[in-house]
Amino acid sequence: MSGKVTNMIIAIANDLDVNIKLLLGIIIPIFVVIITSVLFKSGIFLNSGFIANSSSSTSGPVFIVAGPSNSGKTSFLTRLREPNNTKFQTVTTQEYSVLRNYRNANNLTKKKVCNIIDFPGHIRLRYQLLNYFKNTLKNKSNIRGVVFFMDSTVNAEQMVYTAECLLDILNITEKNGIDVLVACNKSDLFASRPSLKIKEQLEKNLKEIINRKKKSVGEKNSTFDNTDDGNDNNGIGNSLEVIMEQLGSDPKFDRLESEIVFKNGSVVNKNIDDWLEWMDEKL
Repeated sequence: MSGKVTNMIIAIANDLDVNIKLLLGIIIPIFVVIITSVLFKSGIFLNSGFIANSSSSTSGPVFIVAGPSNSGKTSFLTRLREPNNTKFQTVTTQEYSVLRNYRNANNLTKKKVCNIIDFPGHIRLRYQLLNYFKNTLKNKSNIRGVVFFMDSTVNAEQMVYTAECLLDILNITEKNGIDVLVACNKSDLFASRPSLKIKEQLEKNLKEIINRKKKSVGEKNSTFDNTDDGNDNNGIGNSLEVIMEQLGSDPKFDRLESEIVFKNGSVVNKNIDDWLEWMDEKL
């Protein structure tokens, strides 16, 4: 008798195990679908580098934060989010970051808020910034300016790379009337250069880059965009011929129609007032 009872219990347990597995097989997919729908509606899921929800369009004034990796872009946003934070670490981000409804608390005259979008600086991730420009500039743009971050202590080789990155940005901003602030970060360090010297050095680097590109046979696409999107009035997917022509054989930023301003500062030392003042002027 006890053997039969034991067998019955084992059989019931096995049936329950099968039923639980079947139940989980039904419940889990439904749960995944529900969670996915919630994430899409809340704007957490990304689609080609952009939040799917229309709220990610950041209605209102927008400032783009761009530049090479390790220049201090993400630390800048962290400083704005957490003014009293004293621990800053260099972070290589894989996705863009948005600071919404920011207002400079030190500016008592202007109470306007803006949205600040920080894009990754790695060359393999620059498509996110490219996609943003493509989607935003099709309609009336609310971009008030680009804050181009750079490390004011970089060596000669890194300065050339910085100049190439800036040239790609100018290729878009100049054709769309967007002003640019070159934020020369890390000015608190001994090896930093004054903003005027950086400006002059970048102009020299641009001369070398432009001459090299003009000599390069068949080079028609910007290094900013590795895909062939054809002609685009916004300067995205186009060659650099127009911006190189505007800069001239002896490049000078003052020749451009858009405003290109150079200002030293330091995120770590909270020396960012000049940058914020420039942004306030654009609101």
